[in-house]
Amino acid sequence: MKANKIQFSDASLLEVRGTSFHRGYVKSTACKISRALGCKIGSAFRGQYPTTFEWDKKYGSVIFTIYDYKQGAMCSSTVLDYHIGTKCPEDTGIIVEMLKGLGLDAYIEK
Repeated sequence: MKANKIQFSDASLLEVRGTSFHRGYVKSTACKISRALGCKIGSAFRGQYPTTFEWDKKYGSVIFTIYDYKQGAMCSSTVLDYHIGTKCPEDTGIIVEMLKGLGLDAYIEK
């Protein structure tokens, strides 16, 4: 998969409603993720826990979000295991492969 062929677009808050964590992660910095996906949406709340960096995106019909759950990155160059939220485990697999194709360290915890 060539990185220049992968196109992500922004997802609305309504579209990301119902996404959940299915053990998918991307170990990276906010800077690297932003270079791959585009601008972050900034901070938000996931339940009672604030996030510092979050991206709400779509790849075709796959809706996903990447966020620093309970970690609170102090700066955009801090390496963290960012959570990947999707609508189902199969979508997490699709997004993990897309992120790997962009050179990011994405994985599904076993």
